[in-house]
This record gives sequence, structure tokens and C-alpha cells, in this order.
Amino acid sequence: MKKLTRQELYDLLWARPTTDVARELGISDVWIGKVCRRAGIPKPPPGYWRQVTSGRVVKRIPLPPALPLATPDMNVLGNGSYANYTSRLNWKPPSSDDEPLPPPPDPPVFAETLEEIRLRAESLVAGLRFAESLDTPHPATVKLLEGDERRVGRADFWPSWGPRYRHASGQVLLGALNKLFFAFTRLGGEVSVHGRVNQSITVTVLGQGLPLGAIDFGWSGTQVEARYKPQGRFGLYWGYDTEERIRPSRL
Repeated sequence: MKKLTRQELYDLLWARPTTDVARELGISDVWIGKVCRRAGIPKPPPGYWRQVTSGRVVKRIPLPPALPLATPDMNVLGNGSYANYTSRLNWKPPSSDDEPLPPPPDPPVFAETLEEIRLRAESLVAGLRFAESLDTPHPATVKLLEGDERRVGRADFWPSWGPRYRHASGQVLLGALNKLFFAFTRLGGEVSVHGRVNQSITVTVLGQGLPLGAIDFGWSGTQVEARYKPQGRFGLYWGYDTEERIRPSRL
């Protein structure tokens, strides 16, 4: 399947009807719709092409900047099963020591300053609040709850195998994680939970998967020495290395 950036797919969809673009790419228009929603690409509204053929001048919906945590230059069409968000880097290292080093690629050009990106990110997550009851759980939160159900009864063999979020402290932690998951999603990141019982959390930021760990210091299964425990009830850390647990961020 042909790989397209956000800009390339946007240009195709506003040059001719989606059904024609889908036929050319060998995919369905439904799949294009899913990719556009995921990549933040606006499509022509219903009736757009009818107005164009009748001779009316219809304005395009401009392509918004990529979300702060999404890869700006992404391949939005992958192998047909998911949208591939891998950056394109047009630079190849030499294949041998005798081959000269190619010139470095041109530095990326960004349309926004860091301050503008910060303000846009703050507006995207504005209104997110801590969810006490988890009436609206994030899909990743649902998976964590499902894994907790599978761990019921395992604490008799080993504390760390037991439920992590069924007690009061765990519920508070899960509510905070739920808010964090929604924030990452609004900013263009992706949150996924792996495993059915011994679960791990991965946050994809700028095309890179980062493992995210959460610590509940009030849970009997937390394997952290008392001298390493910070002042606070919970902690977050990036990576699977247990040494990172001694310097978790407060939550």
C-alpha cells in the first residue's frame, strides 16, 4: 500500500471524491475516514462535490497542525491494518567504513514556536478533571480493570499478583491514570495496555513507544524498599528499569 503523509492525504481528499481516492489506493472509504479521524485530517463535508460541480466556490477546511504528541511527518496509510505513524528520515548511514558519510538532512522546520505549542497543548487538555467514579473510563483504563478482575484470588500466592485497583488507594490511582490517559490522547499520543494479567502500559509519543509505570505506595504488592519511598502516595516512572522507581514523579 502506498504511504502518505498527512499533507499528501489531505491534498488527495480535497482534489477529488473520497471514493475515487479509496479506489486508487486500493482501500475502502471507511478506512480513509478512520485514518483521517486518527490523524486529524479534515474531509470535505457532505454535498461538497455537488456544490463544486455546480460551479460554486467552496472554501476548503484548512489542515490543522499535527497534535503536539503526534509525529508531524507521518505515514498515515500503512499495511491496511493500522495507521503507521513512523517518521520519515531521508538519510541513510554508509554501508561500510570506505563509503563517505552523506551530508546530514535538513533541520526540521516548525510552523509554531514552543510557546505557541505549549498554549495549544494547554487548550487541548483544558477541562479534564479527576474522575472519582470513572463513569467515563478511557479504553486503557477498561483494560486495566479487566486485568484486575483476572488477578482476584492470586494474592494468596504472592501479593504482587493480586488486584491493584480494587482497594480505596488503588481507585484513587486509577482515577488519576484515567485523566492522564485522556490527556495523552487529546494531545495526539496513544495509550495501550499489554498483557492479560501481568499488565504494562505504553504511551506512544512522537512515534516512539514509552513504557509508563505507576506505583501505589499503599498497596501491599508494591516492591519498593521503604528508604526509597518518596513523600507521597503514588509515583510515576518511565521505563521498565526498577532503579527508576526510586525517583518517581509525584502524582
